[in-house]
Amino acid sequence: MIRWNLVVGILGLLAVSLQADAQSALSHTSGNVAVAVTDFGSLGAVRESTIAPNFRFPKSDGRYYLYERSEIWVGDRNGNVANTWEWDSQEEQWSLGEWSPTEGGRITGHVDRDGRQIITAQFAPSGTEDFPLDILVEQNSFSWRVSEEPGTEEFIVIKLTVVNGRDSNHDAIYLALVADWDVDTPNAERDEPSLDRVEWLEDHRMLFAYDADESDGINPVHVGLSLLDGNLSAYRIVPFNADNFTDVVRSRFMSDQSLNQKTGEALMPQDYVSILVVGPYNLEARESFSVTFALLVGKELAALKENVDVAKRMSYAPQRLSAETLGESIELVWERSINSSVGGYIVFRRRGSGNTFERLTENPIDIPNFTDAQIALGSDYAYFVRPVRSDWSPLPYDSTQVKITPSLAPTHPIGVTAVLEENEVRVSWKTSSDPDVIGYVIYRNHTGREPWTQIKVVSSDSADFVDVDTYPGLPYFYSITALNSFGKQSGFSTTANVVVPGNPSDRPRSNLEDVIVVPNPYRIEPGGNSIEFRNLTRFATIRIFSSAGDLVKKIEHHDENPTVRWDGRATDGIPLADGVYIYHVESPRHTGRGQTTVSGKFAVIR
Repeated sequence: MIRWNLVVGILGLLAVSLQADAQSALSHTSGNVAVAVTDFGSLGAVRESTIAPNFRFPKSDGRYYLYERSEIWVGDRNGNVANTWEWDSQEEQWSLGEWSPTEGGRITGHVDRDGRQIITAQFAPSGTEDFPLDILVEQNSFSWRVSEEPGTEEFIVIKLTVVNGRDSNHDAIYLALVADWDVDTPNAERDEPSLDRVEWLEDHRMLFAYDADESDGINPVHVGLSLLDGNLSAYRIVPFNADNFTDVVRSRFMSDQSLNQKTGEALMPQDYVSILVVGPYNLEARESFSVTFALLVGKELAALKENVDVAKRMSYAPQRLSAETLGESIELVWERSINSSVGGYIVFRRRGSGNTFERLTENPIDIPNFTDAQIALGSDYAYFVRPVRSDWSPLPYDSTQVKITPSLAPTHPIGVTAVLEENEVRVSWKTSSDPDVIGYVIYRNHTGREPWTQIKVVSSDSADFVDVDTYPGLPYFYSITALNSFGKQSGFSTTANVVVPGNPSDRPRSNLEDVIVVPNPYRIEPGGNSIEFRNLTRFATIRIFSSAGDLVKKIEHHDENPTVRWDGRATDGIPLADGVYIYHVESPRHTGRGQTTVSGKFAVIR
C-alpha cells in the first residue's frame, strides 16, 4: 500500500475538527518538529475529514515521516482492543474504531511562560455497546523551547494514563504504541512503496527506522519510537498490511509471546510498522497505570540516541524548580516528574560559592515542595532536587539548579498619589524607613489590575516621578514597589490614577514612534471587547505572535484612521489564551525606501 506525502495545514497551536463528534487535534511547534496529537488515539494528523501524514521535520520546510495508521491500542489477550481504525477484511474498507473524545474532555493546549508546550486530551471506547473494556485514556504531551531547554528540539514526549472506569477489576491489560514511519520516499511511477529498515535498540528501548533504498539516494534522517517509562512486554516489526489491523491480530501482537521479535534480527527493507507493547497490567477497580514514550528524529543515528537521552532526562527530572524567601525560610517548589515511576525526591543544598552540596532530606519526600528553615539571611544558596524510584533508589536525572540570596522583603510604599500637570502625570509617595531599600519601581497600566508594566526604577532618595509618556483620552493607573539591596521587591502599593484629557488624534502619524496598545492588559470579557492599536501610519502591517513565537494574527491597515480595533481572536477565530503576546508593526518609510518597525508586548487575562 503506497501512502503519499500529503501536506497537512495544521501547524501552530490551533484546533482542527475531524467530524461532527468533535474529534480534533492540536500541534506541537515549540521545537524543530511539527507534531499533531489528537483526542481519539491517533498519532496521525487531522486534515479535514481524514487522517494525514504527521511529524514534519524540519518544522519550517521539511517533509512528513509518520503516516496514517499510527495509533494507540489498549486491549487484552481475548481479542478486545480499543483503537482508532478498524479494518474490515471482508468488505476491504476502513472505519473508525472505538476511540472517541470523552464528554467534556475537549483537547486543550497552552504554552508556559518558559516556553514549555503542553497538550491535554481524553478518549475512551464508545459507539460499541458490547465492548467489554470500560477504560479511559488521559493523554498529556510535552515539548520545550530550545532557548530554555537546549537539545529538546527534535522530539515530543507523550504520557498516557489508562484508567479502569468500572467497579471491578480488569486483568492483563496491554497498551501498544504503533508508529507507521516512512523515511524512504515512495516511487509512484514504479508503483514502489517506502523501502525502510527498522531496527531495535535495546539500551534505548527504541524502534527506529531509516531509508534503506540506495536507488534514490539514502535519506540520512532517522526516526524513532522510544519507551521512556513503562513495563515493556514486547516489540514488533511487521510489514504494513491492512490485515494486521484487525482486533484479533492486534490482540495477538500484544499478548502472544510466541511472536516475540529476535534481538538483532535482520529484516529486508520494506514498508514496516513499529509496535511497542507494554503490560500486562492488572487494573483494580478505578485504578490506573501510566506509560511515557517519545517520538523522535535525528539527522543520523548518533543524534537520535542523544535525543532519547535528553527525552529521558526531561521526563524523569523534577520540573520547574523555584525558590522564594518566606520570612526567615526558603520555600522550594517544583512540579512532579512526568514519569509516574518516580516515587519521591531528595533535596540538596549548597551554601556560598563552593562545589559541595549537602543532602537536606534524610528520607525521600513524596510531595513537590520543601521548606529550608536553617538559613542565614544575606547568604547565597543553591538547590537542586533528585528523583528516586518507588524503592528509593536514586535516578540520575537531577532538576536544574536554582540560586537565591534570602532576605526579608521591604514594606511597600504608602501615600501614593497621581496628579495631572498639563499632559504629564506626577506620581508621588512616602519614602520607606527600611534601611536596605535602594530604590523604587514604578508600574503603570490602563486598568488598575494585574499584570502591571514596569516603566521606571528610581533611587531610594526619590519621592516622586514625572511620567511624560502619556496620550490623550486614556486612563493611567500607577503602583509602586520598594527594592532592597538583595534584589527583593515589596508587594504593590495601593493604586493612584488619572485620566489624561483630550481625544486621540484622528490623523495618521508620519512614523510609528508613538504606537500603543490599549487596554494593556487586555481582559477577555463576555460579550466581546476590542484591543486598539493607536497612532498608526496610513499604511501599516500588524503581526501578533505568541510567547513561543507562533504567528497568531496578521492585520493589514490601509486607512486614514490611525486606530485599528481587533476582537482578540486568532486567525482561526479562537479567542486568545491567557499570556503575554508580542506585536510587531511595520510601515513603509515616508521617503518610499525601506521599512520602519516597532515592537512591544501586551498581556491577556480573564
